Amino acid sequence: MFRQIKQKTIFILALSIIFVLSGCSNSAKTEEESKEESVSRESDSTKSKIIHMDYGDVEIPENPQNVIITFNQGDLIALGIIPVGATFSEGSAFEELAENITQIDGWEINPEELLSLKPDLIIWGSYDEKSYETLSKIAPTLAGDFYSMSYEERLRFFGEIFNREEKAEDLIQGFNSKLKETQAKLDKAGLSDKKITCIEVIGDTVRAYQFGRGGNLVYNMLGLSAPEKLNEAFKDKTSIDISYEVLPEYMGDYILLNTGKDKLADNKVWENISAVKEGRLIQASSNMFWFNDILSLSKQIDIIANSMLEK
Repeated sequence: MFRQIKQKTIFILALSIIFVLSGCSNSAKTEEESKEESVSRESDSTKSKIIHMDYGDVEIPENPQNVIITFNQGDLIALGIIPVGATFSEGSAFEELAENITQIDGWEINPEELLSLKPDLIIWGSYDEKSYETLSKIAPTLAGDFYSMSYEERLRFFGEIFNREEKAEDLIQGFNSKLKETQAKLDKAGLSDKKITCIEVIGDTVRAYQFGRGGNLVYNMLGLSAPEKLNEAFKDKTSIDISYEVLPEYMGDYILLNTGKDKLADNKVWENISAVKEGRLIQASSNMFWFNDILSLSKQIDIIANSMLEK
């Protein structure tokens, strides 16, 4: 009996030693793996790549972590990149997703404001030599009129910067499919030949847009048309101002209104326009059609299609 107890005791002691040694081995392995991961992360943060811009080559981090961007933050959010700083997002399709992004001024550079966000990359929506010199002292800077790029070109450019090329292509293909589906729905409903006017109320005049405020989406992407008189007035202009006296002459079957209706309250000329009287208004928050990122364009298509198909 004592021999059995002794043998069991020796066996248990042997097992304990094995478990201890195994634990030490695993602990050492875990520490080694942690060190390797730490070195890998440090290596990623110090790696860089060259982006070719019109004004020269710019060296940026391989994987930027703290990004500041003006006006096109919706594209970055769609790619899974949340900037540390960006221009206003109020009224946009991505407003809720931008709640934790610090708002910056995109028209006037505030070096202290930008420095406080500790960026490792700045994507600025315009370029001039003096501004670029200021910005590039804060962090590597890519500057240009990204807002005027097509959504495909801009998404592919951002996809290259953030190593999200595949995601960018998925977004483009998804949007293109939605575009075709919407065109087919409007055509089936007999609405593809309807005229649309995209407007915004500015003081005592109404501004009609050929490209901004939904114009590019309506006319160039969805393939809908502006009224003939408005088309003639546009010519090579991106927008025109129209006085209230002649406003009805430029209004289409549908009006995309980028302004709250309260600004037009009690305006007899406005109230007597056929599209207004018959409820053929396409409306959203005043800033919704200001943005032209992929998230905003997708939401804007829904607003236009739903408004037209409901009438």
